[in-house]
Amino acid sequence: MPSKSEQRQDFNTTFIIAIIVAAILAFCVLGLVYGCMKANHAPQAKPPTAGLHLVNGQAEWVTQNG
Repeated sequence: MPSKSEQRQDFNTTFIIAIIVAAILAFCVLGLVYGCMKANHAPQAKPPTAGLHLVNGQAEWVTQNG
């Protein structure tokens, strides 16, 4: 039968490994949540570029200033 100090050392090693595994899993979950939240954002509306644009069925010339 292992002594008390050997049992405690085995427990400490197991506990440290469990904490490390839990931390890695937590970072993975946080990464997934952050990635999903970032992917669900609507794309930002871009200002119209200069050129010919179709507005309400009519062609309009748009300058760079709008």
